[in-house]
Amino acid sequence: MFYKMGVSPLSILDKPLVKTERKLSKKAFLEMIKAKQFEDFNKELTLLKEKHKRARKSVTLMKSECFALIKKALEVEGNMLKIQDMCLLADVSRSGYYNWVKSEPARDKKDERDTKDFALIQDAFNYRGFPKGARSIHMHLLHRDEPVLMNVKKIERLMRKFNLKFELRGNGVNRRISQMAISGRTTPKFTMLDLPEASARREKFFLLTAKHDFPNNREGFLVAIIDIFTKQVLASVLAARDTKDLIKSVLDDFIAKGAPKTAELIYEKDGKLDTVKVDKLYASEADRNSILDMAPFANDMPKEHFIGFARDEVFVQGYQISNDGGAALEDWIDYYNKDRYVWDLGKLSPDEYDNFLVTGKSPFDNKVITRARRKE
Repeated sequence: MFYKMGVSPLSILDKPLVKTERKLSKKAFLEMIKAKQFEDFNKELTLLKEKHKRARKSVTLMKSECFALIKKALEVEGNMLKIQDMCLLADVSRSGYYNWVKSEPARDKKDERDTKDFALIQDAFNYRGFPKGARSIHMHLLHRDEPVLMNVKKIERLMRKFNLKFELRGNGVNRRISQMAISGRTTPKFTMLDLPEASARREKFFLLTAKHDFPNNREGFLVAIIDIFTKQVLASVLAARDTKDLIKSVLDDFIAKGAPKTAELIYEKDGKLDTVKVDKLYASEADRNSILDMAPFANDMPKEHFIGFARDEVFVQGYQISNDGGAALEDWIDYYNKDRYVWDLGKLSPDEYDNFLVTGKSPFDNKVITRARRKE
């Protein structure tokens, strides 16, 4: 009707509904109802567009929701709106709407598959209580008793579809460097990527020290020794500053696990890396205290650092270090060694990778992996 007149459907909304004492004709009454239906449809369409503008969702998804809105309007009892007019108002094509209606059974099947696959993703995401990103979920699914191979892009799509988010601390290393340069701090903190590579396991180790704020304004420390080659946390402790000789207790645990006293420890000093032998550090209390005094605050660590992983997966998710402290962190370190799979270690955990180097046996040996297919 509107196209024959050469006007837009919106023009009907501009006509004021004037009250009159005269009895309305049937035609005028129907026109009034139609105008009200157009007004309601336009309001819902405006809200939908504003919602997408805020969320910055894809154009395809928006068209889908416009088609759903048109279908909903058509199903209302007494509807007088034409598909052609609503498509023009929503800025979508009629052929697109008809194709969308025709493909509804296929979409239902896809939604059913997505729901089934998302259940696997959610189980992996919540495993041991520590949230994971898409790559970690992909690797976890491969390590199930019944392994499933699911594409990382599919995992990301389903996480967006079902609104499953992994909140990060933000502020990547490049942004931090630029911020420090602006503020005058030209020496950036190093990341785990800056550590020198070891040519064999149990050759070089990283001595990590970081300050933490305990309740009641008490200062505490996290001290850990990490194998650079396998990424294993071999010894660690989290305690208040008044705890006697934290580094020595970590070294005792480290040596008890078979580490050689001549091993080389790499630690941070004034934003740079320095080295010391285990036996020399063990014998010098002054050196141990100076390393603790120079320890940076955990909040200043970039997220690419080991403590950055801990903050993203433990502290940011609602855990806090307390006086009994660190039960959540100790559980996370156990998870880090056994179940936190690393892409660059062949999708194995640090413990599995260490065992693979010794025995030559991989957890994937003799496993039948099921592919999460796009279509059945």
